[in-house]
Amino acid sequence: MEVKPMSKRMTFLCALGWISCLLLIAACDGLLPEEFRDKSGYVLSGPDEKACGILSADTTASPVPNFLAVEGAVLDSAAFAAWAGPAADSVMALLDTLAEDTLLLISNPEAGKTVYALFRQSEPASGRLFFLSWDMNAGNVNATIDLSLFDGQGRRVPATGTAMPVETAAGCTQALEVGGQGMVLPSIRARYGFPPEPGLYLAGFAISDPAAVGTFRLAILHGE
Repeated sequence: MEVKPMSKRMTFLCALGWISCLLLIAACDGLLPEEFRDKSGYVLSGPDEKACGILSADTTASPVPNFLAVEGAVLDSAAFAAWAGPAADSVMALLDTLAEDTLLLISNPEAGKTVYALFRQSEPASGRLFFLSWDMNAGNVNATIDLSLFDGQGRRVPATGTAMPVETAAGCTQALEVGGQGMVLPSIRARYGFPPEPGLYLAGFAISDPAAVGTFRLAILHGE
């Protein structure tokens, strides 16, 4: 059988495919922390740098770093509805309150798909950044946690931003081994900005795999 040479169009498409693959590999390689900073000059700073330090604290160290244990509460639909009604006090009695500028270790003892806590905003016209993390292992590297804030009327508060800056992904990492392969992954798994007015809010954490993420970390800092 005669093998015909590739047409110019086919040659171009093949070359384009190889270039795309090389660019993808280069982009992934650039996300390794030290290489990324060397090549692109990005440096972790501001509240993201502070959050990385808080979330990376070793809670088994002695002396124990400043952290607060919070038990996430599971609310049924009736209890959630009561949050915005006259029975709100009975719901608040079930919930722990989140603190700012400290490491929060939020447990999920009932393995609920969504757990709740309270957040009190005391200062007007001052945004807050919520940073989420957890101790990763082979069973939870693909897990996600989505955060929602609800005001006293039960309305969801729109986030001002959920994008993860590249500096944050590259500059704050965890190293682990999965299947005999070493991996370096972003330690901060989610970053939310909210502009809440002063008041009390219900914070809901929707966990994709509660069995794999029994406890997670949260830091709340002044920000955008």
